Amino acid sequence: MPEIINEFLVFLEPFYPIISYALVGIILILLLKLFHFKVKTIVTILINIIVGGLVLFLINYIPGVNISVDIWKSLAVGVFGLPAVVIILVLHFFL
Repeated sequence: MPEIINEFLVFLEPFYPIISYALVGIILILLLKLFHFKVKTIVTILINIIVGGLVLFLINYIPGVNISVDIWKSLAVGVFGLPAVVIILVLHFFL
């Protein structure tokens, strides 16, 4: 039985980032619903986070830039927009 579970986990390994984004999204939705935010606000925040992750992903195609895309950076870009992208780039090059 443990071999089957191990094989399944190895199969899921490429999908870990997607699974983690989905779990964070579900937790964010539950927290926002707990504080009685409107569904439109929740959807807007989630769309901004997804767009933020895509912006960071596309920035990695610039030669010499290799920024890891994680949920916190995507959240920062999704919430704060272009200033967050600039701050992440500055921190990447100077730290």
